[in-house]
Amino acid sequence: MPLPEGVDLDVNENRILEPLGLVVLRDSRVDLLPRTKDLIENVPGRHGDIFFGSKLLPRLLELRVAIDSEFSPEEMEKKKREIARFLVPTKGTKTLVFADEPEKQYFVKYSGTIDITQYATWFEFTIPFKCSDPYIYSRLNEEEKIIEESPDAISITSNGNLDSFPVVELKNEGLNTINGFVIRYYEEIEE
Repeated sequence: MPLPEGVDLDVNENRILEPLGLVVLRDSRVDLLPRTKDLIENVPGRHGDIFFGSKLLPRLLELRVAIDSEFSPEEMEKKKREIARFLVPTKGTKTLVFADEPEKQYFVKYSGTIDITQYATWFEFTIPFKCSDPYIYSRLNEEEKIIEESPDAISITSNGNLDSFPVVELKNEGLNTINGFVIRYYEEIEE
């Protein structure tokens, strides 16, 4: 099955990590939030410390995987080389997408070590991925709206947990000139 456009690694609805053909086991770890580092300063003679905020550290993902069929010893070694060739981190980051959230993407690279537990005809191991950029990004979400009369308002909402600004592309398909076009940004006030 071909990968979605712009995706290097895809955990599909059958929990198969494509294009490697590995089964993703249930004890994989994908954290809700990345680790944080508190920025604090200790002041001599003062109890406690002064808190200057937090920053996000790289996000870590661990995919526990196994090969999905029985292999001969020679086929297992060949499969290991194929996996190593694909994961080599010097080729930069790869885009990872999960079937249960196909609109989200992680930018990952292999980081760490792989200890393989080998059995007679199959093996399993954990792939440690690091997201140096700790954010989960939305895949391109396009919405097309035809404006035929003025005034008309279009609302664009981000479903992420951080502010993100849309890219607005205007295309005039008519012969009339567009005059008085305004883009406004409104931020909701939390109570």
